[in-house]
Amino acid sequence: MTRSTIGAAAMAMCVVVACVGGETGSGGPAETDGGSGTSSGSGSSSGGGTSSTSSGSSACPSGRVACAGVCCAVGNICVQTISTGNEMCAPSCTRSSECTSPTACCEMLKGGGGACLGYETGVTCLCEANSDCTSAIGGPACAPYVENGVVAAQAFVCKSNDAAPWDGCDQGAGCCPSGFDCWVDSSHRAYCTPSCNADTACGNAGVACCTSFGAPTATCDNCVASCSGAGGCTVCP
Repeated sequence: MTRSTIGAAAMAMCVVVACVGGETGSGGPAETDGGSGTSSGSGSSSGGGTSSTSSGSSACPSGRVACAGVCCAVGNICVQTISTGNEMCAPSCTRSSECTSPTACCEMLKGGGGACLGYETGVTCLCEANSDCTSAIGGPACAPYVENGVVAAQAFVCKSNDAAPWDGCDQGAGCCPSGFDCWVDSSHRAYCTPSCNADTACGNAGVACCTSFGAPTATCDNCVASCSGAGGCTVCP
């Protein structure tokens, strides 16, 4: 399947069509609802993408949502493939370690949230710690989601540990390039980010913050030189 671009730093296959609150599901069996399974309506956009989220209507039992003519399992949401418009049930998630398959990631969805889907090169997998990430789903480092050189959503995603701008800079990665320093945040995530002395230096107010100021403290872990500020740009708490 082809995937549509969310922004400069990431791609997404799916958008949220409908969802019902509940625990993360296992992708269990679905039952037909006797209807069309399509959802409609409009909502506000959020997160890394700019697509809308719809609540839809269905004849499904409480806690379950209609999707492509079936009722998804509890904890699942209905997602739509951008390239084809096809809908499918998928377990809702917030971090990739919640997905049971080694090659599945918690894909960052346009409209916000995540769903456990099979990984393909170029998609963005959500994480909260390095332990959520592997080389099989984008890379072993957990770092901020970035578009056009600025933290663009209150989300961390799996990236390479190669000391490239906004990528991981953990042991063995090498040194961050000019204009970036290696900062290790309070959750032990190490990534190359611009140093800062105030939240305003990071742009995108309310989403991007400077560690030691709007965000929790962090430690400089540069190869040689000291970091050029009191903190590093990251996701606001």
